[in-house]
Amino acid sequence: MGLEHRLNARKSIEVAVSFGHPALGTMSGRLIDVGDGGAAARVSGQLPVNAVVDLVLTASANSPALQLPALVVWSEQGRAGLMFCEYNQALRAQRVILSRAQEIGNERRSHASRETRVIA
Repeated sequence: MGLEHRLNARKSIEVAVSFGHPALGTMSGRLIDVGDGGAAARVSGQLPVNAVVDLVLTASANSPALQLPALVVWSEQGRAGLMFCEYNQALRAQRVILSRAQEIGNERRSHASRETRVIA
């Protein structure tokens, strides 16, 4: 991976996504951080560097599905760095991804709270 040239801070997250590529089909993955211009992900396969992939975040109860193009800027051993291709989409993606991560966190806290009440 080389020297980082990131201008904006990244936010650590854990959100399930899929990646679509005409030659590779669909791969599952998890975003592990997101920033204004891109994201890093764990990927079930190897994404080719310089390929444009469709990053797909599935719909939830509070958020519609999101699909946007992203350029693979680095790829190594089940991980990849992605740069969002369009700035307006990048900002929308960041808001939706962070919102989805917050929903997941709230669901986990709610589930843990229910388990605590049942045990007590």
